[in-house]
Amino acid sequence: MTACEAYGAIVTYCYDPVSGAQAEMYCDQYQMYLSMMYGPACVMAFEDFVVCLSTLTCPEFMGGMAVCVAEEAAFAAAC
Repeated sequence: MTACEAYGAIVTYCYDPVSGAQAEMYCDQYQMYLSMMYGPACVMAFEDFVVCLSTLTCPEFMGGMAVCVAEEAAFAAAC
């Protein structure tokens, strides 16, 4: 399972299948954009961030809590 598939799965689980499919598609497109614009280090950091999001519970994922802070910071630094 790719990082974007995992992200789509958590969106599906916490929201609905249509939103999950859209989230996965957007994630894939954004990943391609990052690859073209910023290179592999940025893509790897993005994947780490998305994988972290995919491991959250629904309340964590849907809530306004600070989650995946280290991964988000690494992503921002790499890109």
